[in-house]
Amino acid sequence: NLGVPLDRASAGTVYVVMHSVNKGFAPGNYLFDVPTARALVKPGDALSVGGVNYIVDGSQLIDKPDLPQAGRLWSDEPGRVVVITCLQRTQGRSLQNLIITGHLA
Repeated sequence: NLGVPLDRASAGTVYVVMHSVNKGFAPGNYLFDVPTARALVKPGDALSVGGVNYIVDGSQLIDKPDLPQAGRLWSDEPGRVVVITCLQRTQGRSLQNLIITGHLA
């Protein structure tokens, strides 16, 4: 029960959480390059979530067990978006999450 709905995006943080799959095509797969484990979106890129436009501030990788304690990630900030997806690997199960943050355009 964190964050705000899109129609209140200017009042708080909108959280978008999605899956990625190994050797597949889930929404999260379009956000990173598997071999290099790097985000495909860069600071300054445009990001649209349900018709609400954001500008990417940055990205980071967080180990899955550390995600619940990732302090600032869970703070409610007006006009912020946080996108979370599991980071697939070329071998084995996902061990990290890719986090992309941004602000209203």
